Amino acid sequence: MAAPASRPFYASPAWRALRSAALERDGFLCVVPGCGKRATHVDHIARRPHVATPTALMSATAIPARPQLSPIMRMICWASASL
Repeated sequence: MAAPASRPFYASPAWRALRSAALERDGFLCVVPGCGKRATHVDHIARRPHVATPTALMSATAIPARPQLSPIMRMICWASASL
């Protein structure tokens, strides 16, 4: 999937490396509790920081298809992704 022109970072080698690291860490599975399906996207656990790290990202199924996560659910996902 190509990055929108307004977000060039998501087309960069740095983002592709972070995305790959997060997906590999999570075994290419969605870390949203109760899901466990094949992850096809990587999302920021909290608001996008100036410097992204794999620990600030979570693997998930299609982002538009899943509900917005509450702060508590994001903490659970972060804890799951950090294992």
